[in-house]
Amino acid sequence: MDSAAKLQCEMLLLILQQLYEIRGQMEDVMSEQSQIDADVTALTTVVGDIGTQAAAIGTAITAIQQELQNPEPDLSALNALVGQAQAAQSGLDTQVSALGTLAAPPASSGGGTSSATGTPAT
Repeated sequence: MDSAAKLQCEMLLLILQQLYEIRGQMEDVMSEQSQIDADVTALTTVVGDIGTQAAAIGTAITAIQQELQNPEPDLSALNALVGQAQAAQSGLDTQVSALGTLAAPPASSGGGTSSATGTPAT
């Protein structure tokens, strides 16, 4: 094999090595993207649940206020409404806790950006 053919083979081998490195990096990115997609879906669900629980608390508070405007409030109705508000609050506590877990910063992977500032990680 002459020197020009050897040089071409070496160049092809270098290109092939670089392609394998790029493929490995693409697999890493795709894996990270899948995790990001799953996290976004989970966060969207939790935030939706938080909105539902917050609305239920607001509805219960409005109903309590309306009952208290009666000259003779129905205590059993008030107790039931307070129970509804407490149940919604409990659900809200659970969802806020889940949100904190989902939004916890990941272990440093040596790259990316800071979630707090949007600046490159160091």
